[in-house]
Amino acid sequence: MSQPMSIRRRGFLGWLAAGAAAMTASAIPSPARAANAVRAFGDDPDHWLDALHGKHRQIFDVLSPDKAALGAAFARNFLNANNNGYNLADADVNVVLSFRHASFAMGLNDAMWSKYALGELVGYQDPHANAPAVINTSAGSPGDTAKNSATLSALHARGAVFTVCGMAMALYAGQAAHHTGGDMNTVMTDFRDNLVPGATEVVAGVIAVNRAQERGLSYVYVG
Repeated sequence: MSQPMSIRRRGFLGWLAAGAAAMTASAIPSPARAANAVRAFGDDPDHWLDALHGKHRQIFDVLSPDKAALGAAFARNFLNANNNGYNLADADVNVVLSFRHASFAMGLNDAMWSKYALGELVGYQDPHANAPAVINTSAGSPGDTAKNSATLSALHARGAVFTVCGMAMALYAGQAAHHTGGDMNTVMTDFRDNLVPGATEVVAGVIAVNRAQERGLSYVYVG
């Protein structure tokens, strides 16, 4: 059974503060090593914001994989309510789903969930099975474009953007490498090559929500 989010958050933050004392330094990265594993973004790490020209823009902040479906539903409802209640097109509205903390995994495709047992790694149970998820349950199929669908595929088809925390990716890449006997940098490359359509790696999720608000996006905390 999945641990409560509060317990996982305390454990995660405690690990961030204390480092990987129980593991070898080469197996799981310290926060400093994880930060170093975040890619160089060039002159403008916030370039992903430049394409958001909608009159009404909102970012939905998702920390737990258990809340990803809710965040996606909020994003769908924001689009649909603007369509139906205000006669606005999707192009007039921007939605961003921020996947940070353990929810970074929702920005990765099914291949990564299976290869690195991400459901077990981030403590996420498949809502349709009594076991850790082995697929990204929010991703949806590539052909899903239904207006009432809240899959990431359907939202992407309507212009939604998904940000994935680079620091969380690096931290969990270290854990995945430890469990599989692999190399953290190799896992990070794998993660980066297998983002869901519409997803972009950001330096840190907490910075992404900050920069989004500085650019005028309203903020919704999902959990």
